[in-house]
Amino acid sequence: MGVKDKAFTWSAATNKAVYGVNSFHTSGYPVKPDDLQSLNDSIEQWGQFLRHIFLGSSVGYVSTEVLEQYTLEDTELYLDVKIQLSQAMSSVQDDILANRLEMICNEIRKNSYKFISSTLPMLNENSRNLVELKDNSGLIKTQSDKALYIGATRRSVNGGSDHQESLSLRRKQIMAVINRQHRDVIQNLAQLSSKINSGLYSEEYEL
Repeated sequence: MGVKDKAFTWSAATNKAVYGVNSFHTSGYPVKPDDLQSLNDSIEQWGQFLRHIFLGSSVGYVSTEVLEQYTLEDTELYLDVKIQLSQAMSSVQDDILANRLEMICNEIRKNSYKFISSTLPMLNENSRNLVELKDNSGLIKTQSDKALYIGATRRSVNGGSDHQESLSLRRKQIMAVINRQHRDVIQNLAQLSSKINSGLYSEEYEL
C-alpha cells in the first residue's frame, strides 16, 4: 500500500480518538511529527517577523542598517521554511501539493522582498523629505537670519505648500502599497497553514 493509499485508511473511530466527535480526517499524508512541528514553527517565526516589520513601517524612517538586517533575516527565515517544507514533504508522493506549497512560499517571499528592498526605501525618502521641509519652514535660529528668512518665506510659501501637499499625497500612495502587500502576505500565510493542515498530519496518529 502506497503513501497515498495509507492517507485514506483513517477511520471514524480513529478520528474521534484524536480530533474529537465533531471532526473527521478524510484526506492527507502522514509525515513525521518532528518534521511537521518544525515546519509549522518555521512558518510561525517567519510570520511573526513579517508582522513586526509591516506594522513597524507606520513609524516612518528606517535606517539603512536596519533595512540590511531585515533583508538578511527575511532571507534566512524564508530559506528555513523552504528547508523544513522539503524535509516534511520528502516522504509525500504528491507533486501537485508540493508545488502548491512552494508557490505560496515564493509568493510570500516576493511580497516581503519588494516591501523591504523597494517600498520601505520609498517611505524613507518620503519621510526624509517631509522632515527637511519642516526644518526649512521651522523656527529661526538667530536674529540675524530673520530678514533673509522672511524674504525667502514670502517667495516660497506657495511652492512649499504645493511641495508638502505632493509629499503627503505620495505618502498616502506608499502606505496604500504597504497595506496591499501586508494583506497579501497575511492571506498567503493563512493559505499556507491551511494547505499544510489539510494535506499533512503526524504519522503517530495513524492507528
